[in-house]
Amino acid sequence: MYSADTKSDFSTTGDPKKLETYLPQIEAGYQALLGLDRDWEAKTKDFDGDVVRRVLGTVGVKSPLFNIRKPLLKSWQIVADTSTDDELIERLETEWNDVINGISSIDFQLYSASFTELTESKMSLVKQGREALKDTIAVYENLLKDLRSVV
Repeated sequence: MYSADTKSDFSTTGDPKKLETYLPQIEAGYQALLGLDRDWEAKTKDFDGDVVRRVLGTVGVKSPLFNIRKPLLKSWQIVADTSTDDELIERLETEWNDVINGISSIDFQLYSASFTELTESKMSLVKQGREALKDTIAVYENLLKDLRSVV
């Protein structure tokens, strides 16, 4: 349903008060990050940061990560409104914020690589972006586990 290769409609379908409404885009976003990790070398070999940023949803509108903040926030709000597990609510709030911050960090590194002249600097920025990607994937995986635990 969600693809970084075709234009998709990311508007929610279903009950906006149900977590299940937002999970497909959240799960598709996780898959997009896994694909980016798998294809990292190919996507970064020319130091064109926009290639990575398209997957992140920060350039263009075709990625399931485009505007991912909204479904993450709505999901957290639903859990916060319906769960009595304060530890879970707090953990989810931290996780979704860390996912957004991680995507921003990857975006920043690859955006910067596009405007740096020195190859060594470009390589360093790409490496930092990859490290941020790995960290973001780990947090995203925990976020999904926590969300699935309440569905």
